[in-house]
Amino acid sequence: MDSGPRVIRLQNIGDAVYVDEEAHISQAHFERLQKHRVFAHDIVIAGFGENPPRSCTIPEALGPAIVKADGIRFKPHSSVTPKYMNAALYFRLYDFSAPSTDARSSGGLGTVRPPIFTVEGVA
Repeated sequence: MDSGPRVIRLQNIGDAVYVDEEAHISQAHFERLQKHRVFAHDIVIAGFGENPPRSCTIPEALGPAIVKADGIRFKPHSSVTPKYMNAALYFRLYDFSAPSTDARSSGGLGTVRPPIFTVEGVA
């Protein structure tokens, strides 16, 4: 199907970005699946597939859409910026495999990740 409401699949969930791979369903089928509807600024999380977990923010221009059962829809509280939340889900705060670069630490484990405002599109 080349038109109609969109279906968000694992292929659409990139590494903190939405990948525009089109899949559509009929309007009638969309009406029956309202509990799976996603809206602009919702976050969709792929818990399995290639390189899980991955997440992306639904773009405003997408229009009517649903998420398939293999994606998890997350609607951040209105006090939380969706782009920030998506980046926080995607980027771990600490990498425990490397010695600490934190000057306050005395040889502990953990490397601080870049500040959130350095992540593209967040600030």
